Amino acid sequence: GTLHKRDGALVADDAVLGDKVQLKHSTVGANSKIGAKCKINNSVIFDGVVIHDNCVVQNSVICAGAVVHAKSNLNDVQVGPDAVIPANTVLKHEAFTADSPYDDDHPDDHDDVDSATAA
Repeated sequence: GTLHKRDGALVADDAVLGDKVQLKHSTVGANSKIGAKCKINNSVIFDGVVIHDNCVVQNSVICAGAVVHAKSNLNDVQVGPDAVIPANTVLKHEAFTADSPYDDDHPDDHDDVDSATAA
């Protein structure tokens, strides 16, 4: 697909942008979807990324196929291919991959893994 300029950003022709999306100094790849009221600043959004409503993405790279759920705030974050960021996540100066354990609010997750491997 082709990229076109939009408010100081480069956006793929087939990217879908929701209402009141703010883009500054960023690139949005093909087949990506940016939800309503998102703010994307100084970031690269690869192909096939879905960013749900009311997210803030600054100084970050979101690799192909990743999903960022609603009301997340990412600042200086590298999100790997096909990674899924849960809703209401706040990350700063971090790397997040598809197999990152996201257990800040779920300390029991590791117990499940241990019992599965022991069985």
